Amino acid sequence: MIDMSPGPATAAYMAAYGQIAGAWVPAPYVEVDAAGTIVRAQSGRPEHTPAIVYDLGRSLLLPGMVNAHSHAFQRAIRGATHRRGAHDPSSFWSWREAMYRAANALDPEALFTVTRDCYREMLRAGITCVGEFHYIHHAPDGRPYADPNELSRQVIRAAEVVGIRLVLLDVYYARAGADREPLPEQRRFCDGSVDAYLRRVDTLRGEGVPIGVAPHSVRAAPREALRELAAYAN
Repeated sequence: MIDMSPGPATAAYMAAYGQIAGAWVPAPYVEVDAAGTIVRAQSGRPEHTPAIVYDLGRSLLLPGMVNAHSHAFQRAIRGATHRRGAHDPSSFWSWREAMYRAANALDPEALFTVTRDCYREMLRAGITCVGEFHYIHHAPDGRPYADPNELSRQVIRAAEVVGIRLVLLDVYYARAGADREPLPEQRRFCDGSVDAYLRRVDTLRGEGVPIGVAPHSVRAAPREALRELAAYAN
């Protein structure tokens, strides 16, 4: 049993089976305070319980899951880019074109809305922590907003509104490929330099945002940039 002295605003949950402290147990019993913090977890219902106990019946009670690589804005094209049939034109490239159109149509409020809706669905599905691989940084023409972290803040706001734990994987994106300038539809992904990218990262780190340095790929980040980013991260 794990007991952390539950407070007065605690509710409890029970199920037929579950996992506690890494072990499978029958009849898991979990108490949660008003802030959503687990304050007791054990196998079997204790003698004294809170006034509210939810019996989930023949369910499996598990710790919250982690989505380690999310592109929340792509919820906007979910189900709209893949077709199967004779002479089907769908491919990765047709999907990418649709993704770029969606990415370049988003203003800050629209990014907040689609991210919030995606995170709500995650939370309902049992995902309680998300690593957001975030690469829409600037206006569609590539110019930074007055706050260069404007779009990152919309992602952070969405997570706070929903109540899901966020690690912002801030993406470094520099090019369309080896020796190729960014495509017009990729301009809002690019900071222009490693220094400009790291200034944004440092600002968010200084505010206590859980953040990771995330080069997009060897296609989109040259070797020299990867070396600088690795040195910074270490």
